[in-house]
Amino acid sequence: MSTTAMTLAGTSGRQMLGELLLAPFPGNILSNTPTSLIAIRFVLNRGDGGPLPSRRDFSPAEIVDIRQCLDFKLDVDPGNIKSNWEARILEVTFVYDGITPIRGEDFGYRLSARKAYLQGYPAPILRFLLDHPVNPALLCRVLAGSRFSLTTSSLSEAGETPYYAEDHNGYSSVLAPTEVAEWQVLLEHHHAFCGRTFTFPDGLPENGCRFKATDFALPPFAS
Repeated sequence: MSTTAMTLAGTSGRQMLGELLLAPFPGNILSNTPTSLIAIRFVLNRGDGGPLPSRRDFSPAEIVDIRQCLDFKLDVDPGNIKSNWEARILEVTFVYDGITPIRGEDFGYRLSARKAYLQGYPAPILRFLLDHPVNPALLCRVLAGSRFSLTTSSLSEAGETPYYAEDHNGYSSVLAPTEVAEWQVLLEHHHAFCGRTFTFPDGLPENGCRFKATDFALPPFAS
């Protein structure tokens, strides 16, 4: 991804939280009312590709910071809907990076010394700004193939296929404004609010975009 096609905004997490809470959501985003500002929670709790790496597959540095092993592919496939798709995504904000663990929740990734395998699953919350209003449900379907890929340096050197965390059951969904606010309060309380924003002045590439976790996810901390 070229630096000209994508720009990372330097807005602080707390400042972005306030802006996201106060920013208007036109209409009822769970209805057919078109809007250009849409939030989606991706529930990527099913695996594909290679096997889920075990603890012994991670290097010491990767155990400390698992972000090195992950990237997120925002997949754009207009073939998932029957109507024509002409909207362009101008901005993507990671409200929640999907992998930071939150105590008491089953999503997020945890690599425990007492467990042989990685625990949890990614569930990122993304907010999209489009160039014109669309039915939010259509955007959710267009992006349904989005996924996290996970591999380690040792598995990559061995030629192993990455593990893909995907949504096979249609659990990903558009979030209502009240749900966005509730999630942001929870994330802020657990110091898990992300707020990384990427802008695409010419629109997101037609085939989507791959984001390295080190570019958007929060650094590791004791949750």
